[in-house]
Amino acid sequence: MKMKKKPTHLKIVKPAVDPELEEAKAILRPMAEGKRSLCPRPSSPAPAVKQQRKYATFFMLDHDILSALGRALNYPALVLLSEIDRLAYMTHKNPVRLTNATVRQLGISRQEKIRGLQRLQKIGAITVEFRRPQTALVTWTNLTREDWLRAKAKT
Repeated sequence: MKMKKKPTHLKIVKPAVDPELEEAKAILRPMAEGKRSLCPRPSSPAPAVKQQRKYATFFMLDHDILSALGRALNYPALVLLSEIDRLAYMTHKNPVRLTNATVRQLGISRQEKIRGLQRLQKIGAITVEFRRPQTALVTWTNLTREDWLRAKAKT
């Protein structure tokens, strides 16, 4: 049997790689593989009344990964929240100044910044003091679980 030559007029083209999307896929891949189900199937009927947690739960997530997820999912408010938290942590100050230059480095326009800050302020996650000649002063409020549930019920 004769071996066929590879055609010289055809070329293999590699798809363009988006590093932010790849980071988001790497985070979500274990869930999709079944290690942790995105929507668990109930094995038995759920109890009629769900018990409320008596303690707060926390998780740690790298700000860069959270920003990459926000950009990959097209959620500028998530990117802004991650940056506000990072600035408050790094500077040990609350409120922080959120400049347009900082936001531009994150890939968010000035209009997206304003809309994102207004949405976050509406649910009570932050308070914003807009100063016309200066940058916005943003205060990260660290709401409790009950505050979040009340804000969610209002929307």
